Amino acid sequence: SCFTAGGREPLQRSIREGYEPLLLFPGEGAVPLDAAAGWPQPRASSKQSSATRRSRERRRKLLVLIDGTWSQARAMMRHSPSLAAACTLVMFERPAQPIIAAVRREPERHCVSTLEACARALR
Repeated sequence: SCFTAGGREPLQRSIREGYEPLLLFPGEGAVPLDAAAGWPQPRASSKQSSATRRSRERRRKLLVLIDGTWSQARAMMRHSPSLAAACTLVMFERPAQPIIAAVRREPERHCVSTLEACARALR
């Protein structure tokens, strides 16, 4: 596993301290970041009760990013199932035009660099 015991401790400590880890990585089962973070939504999801939403909104969020090329990031996810299991998998609801598209090409439309993803998530 890429997500080794020593690497797990900071995440586990954050969870014990009340943080909800959100792993920003597009993929199957990922929910929109805005919804998972409890940010205002145009309309509330009918799948979550209002009590569940309020509970989620009260917990502090910990944004987890994987830094590397897209092939490295996919490999880290594949070889670190415990990381994905410890976090809520989130992604951006809508693709964005990469800021640095002139100097690098992304493998898919929804892909952006780690720096761009972090800036967008923290907006």
